[in-house]
Amino acid sequence: MSGFVPLDRMLANSGARVGDVLLLTKAIGSGIITTAIKGELIEQDEASQMFDSMRTLNEAPIRLAEGLELHGCTDITGFGLIGHACEMAEGSGVQIELASGAVPLFDQVLDMARLGIIPAGSYRNQDFFGPRVAADDDLEPGMLDALYDPQTSGGLLIAAPAADVDELARRLHAEDRIAATIGRVCEAVPGGPAVHVVH
Repeated sequence: MSGFVPLDRMLANSGARVGDVLLLTKAIGSGIITTAIKGELIEQDEASQMFDSMRTLNEAPIRLAEGLELHGCTDITGFGLIGHACEMAEGSGVQIELASGAVPLFDQVLDMARLGIIPAGSYRNQDFFGPRVAADDDLEPGMLDALYDPQTSGGLLIAAPAADVDELARRLHAEDRIAATIGRVCEAVPGGPAVHVVH
């Protein structure tokens, strides 16, 4: 891919600031659901929500953010939500707290994860990023697998001040799009995890 971007409008995954709120613009779990489809545990027509999401471009959140203050942004793809959050945290010199219960999931993701229907990429993500992640003990069963799940055409993870996140969420909801507040940006803890997953 090649192209041009105005430098004053460029967002990097290294721009998150302490106090920012995190916004996610698509549900996750596409790797788990496609694995379940291949295993004939889910019919393709049961996964229409996921296929619609994968066909949807990420232009709307950026278009609707006109005039708002965004500090950092990354798309959620092969490294899963946790992996891309780790990269954002480490690139920005902060710690990211993810509220697992606020993360939007495609239908049946947790059911499939509890059955062990996990793509190989999820295990690779957990092996690579796991040492930099802390997770509370009371997470929903299967939730960590979903958070490590590699995505195809996933959404954007945006770090911005709370008021700007609220306004962007309002604009996205007005177009019937997902806008989930899923965490916050905290001070980095020396020797601590890049990402802390809470219930």
